[in-house]
Amino acid sequence: MEPITTAAAAVVGYLAKQLSEQQSVKDFLNDFSQATIDWIRPLFLKEDDTPVEMVQQLQAQPTNTDYQQLLQEMLLTDVRTQPAHTPYLMGMQQEVQALQSGITINNNAKIGQQNINSTVDNKGANFNF
Repeated sequence: MEPITTAAAAVVGYLAKQLSEQQSVKDFLNDFSQATIDWIRPLFLKEDDTPVEMVQQLQAQPTNTDYQQLLQEMLLTDVRTQPAHTPYLMGMQQEVQALQSGITINNNAKIGQQNINSTVDNKGANFNF
């Protein structure tokens, strides 16, 4: 499989995973750099921020491999017709890999009567008291 095809499959797979977890397309976009968002946003969202039809179909059935394949083809068509967009797709693949391979560490401690829970992952640290 050529690198851009692999990259498109990784990006669409990550989108499908996010959608299956009831995340929105806008939530999905928040995981990426601004330059990448500027490139992919018009491919996935209309001007009024509603998903384009192909993304709506995937949103309704995130595990449907036919919809995933159609979305991959849309990305591939874009980078093949506009080669300057290729770095954005490849960058998204790298960001997806980083997001999916992040290590999560959960710590629970008790200080006096207070429980302290912390989670550290590739997105930062969260503390709950």
